[in-house]
Amino acid sequence: MLGHSVMPRFTPTAIAIGLLLIAGLEGCQPGQYTSKRRAPGYQPPTQSQRAVVFRAKVSTLPTGTLTEGKAPDDVIEVVLPGRVYARPLKVEPVAGRADADRRTPEKASASDLSAMRAGDPGWIRETYLEGDYPQIKGFVEDANLRKMNQRIFRGYQQKTLVARCTYKGYVLVFVQYDDLKEKGMVEAYQKVESDWKRTTALADDETVAVLQSAFRMGELVERPTTDASP
Repeated sequence: MLGHSVMPRFTPTAIAIGLLLIAGLEGCQPGQYTSKRRAPGYQPPTQSQRAVVFRAKVSTLPTGTLTEGKAPDDVIEVVLPGRVYARPLKVEPVAGRADADRRTPEKASASDLSAMRAGDPGWIRETYLEGDYPQIKGFVEDANLRKMNQRIFRGYQQKTLVARCTYKGYVLVFVQYDDLKEKGMVEAYQKVESDWKRTTALADDETVAVLQSAFRMGELVERPTTDASP
C-alpha cells in the first residue's frame, strides 16, 4: 500500500506509503466524474447487483478537471457497481510469505498488509503485477524506504475492508486503518490466473484521486436498485 491518494506528487518520505496504496486505485478515467454522472462504462445494476455511491463536496476534493467551474459546496457523485460490506471485514496478517493466499482480493489485501509489515522485498514484489515492478522498484530496492514503510504499517492497530467495487476489469477495495476515515485507502487488484495482484496503473489518475478523497472526506452508500438515475 504505498500510496495514500492520487493527489499532487508525494514527497520522498511519502513515496513508500503512497506508491502501494495509489497503486491500488485502478480503472478510472480522468475527467469523467462530475455531479451525478456515472463512471465510464457504467451499467445500471440488475436486481441481483448492487451499486456503491460516493459523494463529496468539491471543497474536499483535489483540484482538477472534475471540479473545475464548480462551487465549493457542489457535490460530486461517483457510482460504481459493487457492495459495502454489512460489517467491515477485519484483516488478519498472515503468518509468513509461504502462507500468503491471493485467491480473492480480500485475501490478497491481507497478504499485502503482511508483506508491508515484514518489509520483505521479495514478498512485496510478488504482491504486485510483474509488469508494475519498474514503478515500485525504487521502493522495493531501497532498504531505508522499506524500513520507514515497515514502521508505519507495524504502527497500525487494525486494517478493515469497507467496500469493494468493480471498474474496467479491476476490483477496487476500500480500506481503512485504525477505523479512521482519514486513513482510508483504495487498493486496486487484477486477476492473474488464480491469484489477485496489486497494480500501479492508476497512480496518476485524477478520477481515482476523487474516489479516494470522497472515501475519506465524504460518504459512501450501497444502493440495491436497477434505477439508472442517481
